[in-house]
Amino acid sequence: MPEKILDEQGVATIVELSEQEMLAWRKEFGAIRGREVLPPAEYIDKAVEALGGQPYLSANVVTTTKLILDIRETAWQIYTAHEQLVCGQAMRQLLQNNTEARSILSSIITRDGVAAFTLNDETALMQKIAAVIGEVNGRTFPYIYELAKSITQSRRSRAGKAFERIIRHIIDAKGFPCDDQSRTGTAMFAAVGLGKIVDGLLPSIEGYQQNRAKCAILTMKTTLRERWQEVVEELERTKVPHIYLLTLDDAVNDSNLDTMKSHNITLVAPNSVQQANPSKQNLISFERLFNEELPHLLAYWDQGTNK
Repeated sequence: MPEKILDEQGVATIVELSEQEMLAWRKEFGAIRGREVLPPAEYIDKAVEALGGQPYLSANVVTTTKLILDIRETAWQIYTAHEQLVCGQAMRQLLQNNTEARSILSSIITRDGVAAFTLNDETALMQKIAAVIGEVNGRTFPYIYELAKSITQSRRSRAGKAFERIIRHIIDAKGFPCDDQSRTGTAMFAAVGLGKIVDGLLPSIEGYQQNRAKCAILTMKTTLRERWQEVVEELERTKVPHIYLLTLDDAVNDSNLDTMKSHNITLVAPNSVQQANPSKQNLISFERLFNEELPHLLAYWDQGTNK
């Protein structure tokens, strides 16, 4: 049972959830999320479709930063609509099925009297409904807090996978050959000594086995706070000569860039970030990566000079 206090009119306020109650609540809204919310990659696919599909990608891939941000924003709008549905269903189930929450709602209605909810004046009725919703939310806040915390954690965990899917769409739109762990599987990457930090390998694992110096290795972090130092550890472990670290973060500092440079990491960021730091040779834009550097590298394999 949750810990609660009663006011002088006998209406409860929940101040803390027991461990059992918290787990039951998490299970309840987790089940709703499982039914209503799609995997991160599917929201990116839906966003691409909403924007115009493959013709849209092909027409806009040269302005890569804008394309990435447009896909991300469209996917975010679709996702948040589903997220709001989850929140609404969770709170409705809470008030319908949870004994304590239902009791609070019932106590407020009883306290105020049914007549308070049958007002003919629309403005007065809306004000009353708003007051009840506000009071119920306040008195059941520990449930709302757990729901909000779960949503925040989910957003963080989903962001990276969504970013990876966007980049995959860009790679496919450019027609670049590329192996990634979502399609190829982690076992094949592990077989050549590459860990989970590697999100893309151009042109292929086979090419990497032939001549790793002529391959492009991609890793992705939506923000640089996301343990980007793991990239350094991976480079030291695998002896990979160079890696591209793709990010959407605009909080780039000289210290991080200098550390990356010393480990042969090229940071790939929105063009506004690169333009703000023109002197940093290991900071390039998405446009330069996809329109210049990767085509140049892949030309080596196209010409067959590796044979």
